[in-house]
Amino acid sequence: MPFSGSASLLPGLLVMGWSAATMLLVPTASWVALLVANVLASAAILLAFSFLWGSLAFWAPRAAEEISSVASGMLRTLMPFPLDGLGPITLASLMSVLSVGFLAWFPTRVLLGLEAEATYYMATPLFAVAFWLFSAWVFNRGLKEYGRIGSQRYLSFGHRR
Repeated sequence: MPFSGSASLLPGLLVMGWSAATMLLVPTASWVALLVANVLASAAILLAFSFLWGSLAFWAPRAAEEISSVASGMLRTLMPFPLDGLGPITLASLMSVLSVGFLAWFPTRVLLGLEAEATYYMATPLFAVAFWLFSAWVFNRGLKEYGRIGSQRYLSFGHRR
């Protein structure tokens, strides 16, 4: 999954470099460290989101077979949009339930200095850890369920019904 978005890496780096030059941004060592931490945290959130939706297949194999790719596509569709101006309920759901706000919008605001409180600097990495732990917990519960009941989706020699 992290490599499927690599085609947008070069254009993204070019836009970021152009924007930084236009804004006269002078990256310090701490800013670069914050950038790296937020990029890694965003990748972890995207992977955790995929694991979380993919784990539904443990309980409902037929219904959840393709839901992970659809859910990840939804994130990729929503990620480029700025969330400024949204109502508090919509913003809270996009920051928590769907977690799309932590993939680009919020880390960008932090890196641009629009979120000036120091506590916000680690918000995306901390959310990534919490979301990853939650996704791992759901996956492990699903794995135990699968171990308990098996799957009616596949025949004993591995072919789907």
